[in-house]
Amino acid sequence: MVSSSLSEILKFYRESILSTTIESILLNPYKSSQTDIYQSKIGGVPYLPKNKPYPLGKKQQQLFFLSQINFAELPNNHIFPKQGILQFFINDDLLYGKGVLGIPETKDFKIIYHREVESDPTKVWNEITFVREFKNLPLVFNEVFALNFEIQKEVMPPNHPKISEYINDLEIVRQVKGLRRWPDWLEINVGIGHKLGGYANFFHDFPHHAGSLDVLLFQLDSDSNMNCVWGDLGTAYFLLSIEKMLEKNYEMSIFYWDSY
Repeated sequence: MVSSSLSEILKFYRESILSTTIESILLNPYKSSQTDIYQSKIGGVPYLPKNKPYPLGKKQQQLFFLSQINFAELPNNHIFPKQGILQFFINDDLLYGKGVLGIPETKDFKIIYHREVESDPTKVWNEITFVREFKNLPLVFNEVFALNFEIQKEVMPPNHPKISEYINDLEIVRQVKGLRRWPDWLEINVGIGHKLGGYANFFHDFPHHAGSLDVLLFQLDSDSNMNCVWGDLGTAYFLLSIEKMLEKNYEMSIFYWDSY
């Protein structure tokens, strides 16, 4: 909740906040019983060439397929390449594979970028019957949601670690650090929800162990329409450095989620 006095002060910083505007791609999931193997989706069966192994975790266990994005399906944008399929796999432990804060060897997830897509359907698995049973997931196993996409503009959220570069009053910065949104009257979008690119919108402070990995690759929110829940109605994020983003080295991302 923003106090009336803080709201009045923030009026003077509106233009500065707006100068942080960047592009992101909003994801609109919808339940679908028919998605092809190449299609962007949340859940379901991933694109998997027959000459590639199914993604495995640290204990050689099969990982859960969370989502894939077919770049060829995205609207024209300045964030991602025009082709390729990007996939996200997580574990079914209590932390979904994000691991213990500051202990990298406990992380158990994979991000796979298929730069070249096999177009011969006989060389791709159309169904995967060899996947194990999963125990603890943020989604209902075997439910599939296709995706529509929409370009949007958003600004840096109040709790972003670099917001002090745009608000030159440290006391005001301290007060807005606890917020996920700016006051409604500012009429600016901070990109809460499912999306590609843009700013990560954390419930709490930016995770200090992320270091310079401050570029958002993919964000998936809790969503009752998908029976998707991260902890206590939280949000999942995949982050990487600007250098790795420009190199299209998406596999170097970290996975993190937080909640209320």
